[in-house]
Amino acid sequence: MKDLGSLSYFLGLEITRVKRGIFLNQTKYASDLLVKSGMDTLKACSSPCLPHYHMTKDQGTPLKDPTPYRSIVGALQYLTFSRPDIAYAVNTVCQFMTSPTDVHYAAVKRILRYLQGSLQKGLFFSSNGALPNSVYVKAFCDADWAGEVIQRRSTTGFIVYLGACPVSWQSKKQGTVSRSSTEAEYRSLANTTAEISWIRHLLCDLQVRIPYAPLLKCDNMSALALASNPVFHSRIKHLDNDFHFVRERVQHNDLKLEYVSTKEQTTDILTKGLPSPLFQSHCTNLRLSGAKNLSKQGVYKLALDQRPTDEGLYDKFVSFEKRHGDREIVENVIVGKTRFQYEDEVRNNPLNYDSWFDYISLEESAGNKDKIREIYERAIGNVPPALEKRYWKRYIYLWINYALYEELEAGDMERAREVYGQCLKLIPHRKFSFSKIWLLAAQFEIRQLNLKGAR
Repeated sequence: MKDLGSLSYFLGLEITRVKRGIFLNQTKYASDLLVKSGMDTLKACSSPCLPHYHMTKDQGTPLKDPTPYRSIVGALQYLTFSRPDIAYAVNTVCQFMTSPTDVHYAAVKRILRYLQGSLQKGLFFSSNGALPNSVYVKAFCDADWAGEVIQRRSTTGFIVYLGACPVSWQSKKQGTVSRSSTEAEYRSLANTTAEISWIRHLLCDLQVRIPYAPLLKCDNMSALALASNPVFHSRIKHLDNDFHFVRERVQHNDLKLEYVSTKEQTTDILTKGLPSPLFQSHCTNLRLSGAKNLSKQGVYKLALDQRPTDEGLYDKFVSFEKRHGDREIVENVIVGKTRFQYEDEVRNNPLNYDSWFDYISLEESAGNKDKIREIYERAIGNVPPALEKRYWKRYIYLWINYALYEELEAGDMERAREVYGQCLKLIPHRKFSFSKIWLLAAQFEIRQLNLKGAR
């Protein structure tokens, strides 16, 4: 065995390590494919397929030699390992491998033209916000009901994130015809739940902790109601296995379901063709970016580390991120300077709870749930050293605000209950106590209709 050092290239996958994470792309593989297909000189286009366009097997004239078509489509399938943005378009052209026509070949050429204009794109796996031996799992699922015009089958799409990084995605035609959009969405919900379950078991084997139940987002209210309310079960007995599979995990707190608006449904990129502006927006949510942009971003980060109070430098960085960054990064940059000041304050005096309150308010205005929880956890970790009630008053309000945030803003009742419980265990009741936290905990249980717990 020979140690070849850090991984940089393997089977067409290029791995670049940067300060904030890993950049994965297949630029060389895509370039070679364009040269092989004779498409390296054609004009680029902004999306891999036309919006809401559907093909049939009888369209156009059959190709005399389908071998080039099959060869290119097979190569495109391998490219989807790092390019989820072309997964739907590639899945579509794969359905005509038996007898492709010139119309189908034109769709393949459009994918290649899109690649010509986005060769440098790849997935960026950020290390920001990562916690030792723990990770958060989030997923989106969607279905395009009866979108396939030949057999009227629906298309399932899902994306699973570890932290902020996509690690699993799928665009696939469903095996049977769905009689309603709710049925199609529920099948998609069940498929995504199965994928999340497999990822959880894999992480468990790797001894990686998942501190909270995975969050699954869906844009169909009826599908969410079916998973949460057994009263509707009689209406979907033909989906019996899927129903019990999803509902069992919801009941055991192994999965949490949440509604997401259609506008913010990232999985749309895997179920249908989209207009260019919406397509590019979802590419940003998938954390697809170019190596060139990451290099510029790294230069700005390095400069800001050296000159953190430079107003002009921050303005330029904000302008750059608005053009090339994703939503999370843009929001972080806008509040970056103030965040740096608060980090400095809490580092110098971690027992200054007023600074922690201000820091939490800043993050709540940015709206990053994971970051807000991280700051709360760091703040409550600074227990007053003296067992005197006057030192504990401001500290207890950190716990109270944390619990109220989980209940009212995050909507995570189990976590809110856990916060109240941990706070009550921490207070040295033999020395003193706080009636307010007891009353708030009891009122919380009453709101959850848990009278036994309230008593």
